[in-house]
Amino acid sequence: MLLRDGQRGVEAFLMRRVTQMKFGAGMHVFPGGRLDGRDADASVPIAGTPDSRASHGDVVLARELLVCAVRETFEESGVLLAAGVEVLRAATDANRVIVEAGGSLAAVLNDHQLSIPADDIPIWSHWVTPEFQSRRFDTRFYVVGLPEGQEPKDVSGESDGAIWVRPEDGLRQRYSGEMPMMTPTGTTLRELAGFSSVAEVLAEARRRMVQPLLPFHDPVTAQWTLRHAYEGFEVDYEARELILSEVDAVKKSLVSGE
Repeated sequence: MLLRDGQRGVEAFLMRRVTQMKFGAGMHVFPGGRLDGRDADASVPIAGTPDSRASHGDVVLARELLVCAVRETFEESGVLLAAGVEVLRAATDANRVIVEAGGSLAAVLNDHQLSIPADDIPIWSHWVTPEFQSRRFDTRFYVVGLPEGQEPKDVSGESDGAIWVRPEDGLRQRYSGEMPMMTPTGTTLRELAGFSSVAEVLAEARRRMVQPLLPFHDPVTAQWTLRHAYEGFEVDYEARELILSEVDAVKKSLVSGE
């Protein structure tokens, strides 16, 4: 999640997925994508310690997930989450295209003597798609402040628009039908609402308990619960009832064909 300080509080950067996508078509989402083999490249320079809350304590996976988040953000928005004097020079369309086409993020960073500032990119939340969905994902949401001198662009072929929005405004537009988004995105905006600065959000991110959240429909009781996706126990989460009611509505709409 790319955030910046606006005149009326925190603003988040959202991209609208093209209507031809098989999953989340037309939805407003944060920049991101899936893990691939390049993210395990040990030559990607990282300063600090990747947030192991993102990986259930697996330090190797934590590193790969962080690299993935940085690479996908670069590919989809043109923003390079790196530290060093050459950041602005490296964050060019030419280098973005190289990475998007399957090239090396490590080469872009090393050529400009840059590194990923792991301590500045904490995880915010972790979601696992409910079992009734035909396409399922195990997704981490990281949070980071927009680096000075950079401005995101709608540069991904998977999106047809982008916007900076206050969480409160985004939620209003979501419920009015102007800005469709999936439950994790909407829940995250709800959690971000009310923060007065990016610094406050980052401070909260670093102290949050992060658990993999899985909305689960119990076949015995026919009730929805929010569970730890890996260990199965029920999770106490502030937005629990909102999440479960929204997921239940989605399932009903799929069943009815609406």
